[in-house]
Amino acid sequence: MSFGPTMVNDVVHTAGLSGARLVLHDVNRERLDRAYRFAAKLNASSGAPVILDRTTDPAEALTGADFVLSSAEFGRFEHWRQDYEIPNRHGARQITGENGGPGAVFHSLRSITNTLGICADIERYCPDAFLINLTNPMSRVTLAINRATKVRNVGMCHEMPMGINRLARRLRVKRSDIEARASGINHFTFFTEFRNKRTGEDLLPTIRAWFEKPVFDYSPRTQRVARRLDRSLGGAGLVEFNYMPLVTHVVREHGLVPCSVDSHIGEYLPFALDVADWMPVPMDFHQPFSELAERRPRGRPTPECRCRCRLRACRVRRWRPSSMPCGTTSRRGSWRSTCPTTATFRTWPMGRSSRLAPWSTVTGSTPSTWTHWANHWRDG
Repeated sequence: MSFGPTMVNDVVHTAGLSGARLVLHDVNRERLDRAYRFAAKLNASSGAPVILDRTTDPAEALTGADFVLSSAEFGRFEHWRQDYEIPNRHGARQITGENGGPGAVFHSLRSITNTLGICADIERYCPDAFLINLTNPMSRVTLAINRATKVRNVGMCHEMPMGINRLARRLRVKRSDIEARASGINHFTFFTEFRNKRTGEDLLPTIRAWFEKPVFDYSPRTQRVARRLDRSLGGAGLVEFNYMPLVTHVVREHGLVPCSVDSHIGEYLPFALDVADWMPVPMDFHQPFSELAERRPRGRPTPECRCRCRLRACRVRRWRPSSMPCGTTSRRGSWRSTCPTTATFRTWPMGRSSRLAPWSTVTGSTPSTWTHWANHWRDG
């Protein structure tokens, strides 16, 4: 599961939800407690705008809920690697194997089955609640919800606000000064408007000109440097969100400015692997980062935990403690990252099958637009 911390952060920082009750639900008590500790610290650092609760009982979590936020995975990385490697072994050319291509078909079958189980509980305990789904493949899961259930729902993703932040930072324009619109499907979305609302300037021509710079030619030397960086966890994070030969190709050849990065838009483009001699494998970054984020704070370190020294060594200036949304620090320091974080949810056994239930339920006023996001993790 990738979006637990960001979902909590969105609720806490949405002014329209002040005074609401946020219930964290998981069937694994240990992981639920870890998620709750994170949520409590984030909520307290923001002045405790919401009332926090937790439970492993779906009936207790859902009864009376006005809104349900759901992001669930089934054996995320074990199955994702199969989705990626097996089709490629038989001639498929997938850049990610998560939301597009043959790997996404298998991913959909798992996610849809799991999400429909969650929807059944929503229909049972809070039939009037509105579901906000972040489970991937988001477009296919949302389609299944609409076809198979009566649950009111919408699919949402952070790719557009992340894209705004990424481009605003590179243009050296304040994020708050940007007004943007985008169109497309999940992970294949393009900016149709990107404007400095303070000056009225249309920034899309500036972005297109920026991608014409020689640094975006991705010479063999640049690719070798990226490949070396990709060997460490911190370096792989830099590569995932800054090595963009496919984005550059789309901007230069078609004039379209993607909201996301190569690993996302490349799932829908058959030439994704042809624009550079080397492309990273996204899960090789996301899996160790996820395991590092979820490691136990004490005890014998796992191989994944030993990556922390390399991650610390790869911090750069813009990742500084003062930019953390909750202003916390740890023994290793803390930083704001453009990388997705991983939350703490696993399986819910249901007879012969099993499903995941990392949901948050919100009881209170109508939710406003998700106005704040931060990808942030810290040991509980």
